[in-house]
Amino acid sequence: MRCEKALLRLPSPERAALPKAIRVLAELALTPVGKIFKPALRCAMVEEVLADRVGRAVAAHGVACEVEARLEPSGVVAAIHLRRSGRIVDEQAVEKVALQAVSGFAVARALAWKEAP
Repeated sequence: MRCEKALLRLPSPERAALPKAIRVLAELALTPVGKIFKPALRCAMVEEVLADRVGRAVAAHGVACEVEARLEPSGVVAAIHLRRSGRIVDEQAVEKVALQAVSGFAVARALAWKEAP
């Protein structure tokens, strides 16, 4: 925590140069030669950000979501799984809201309904 505060106090020529958030990870995915495997970091961030955005967007409809991001040759692909909470929902309206929530992201995505456990 002290490290984060010290970083934010450093002089920066531009406000845009400051990080939006700092996350401390227990471990990083590495390549076979020991370098950080950045696509794995991208996948983790896609999952976190899209789950937050879609989750907030569909919560009013009584729907929860899970996001799984995977790396494919074309780039990161996000699978967004919507889950009903028991009440009847207008699936098309919820899908429209979910897709609008992620429309500004340059990530391929697939949307599907998942049965509640």
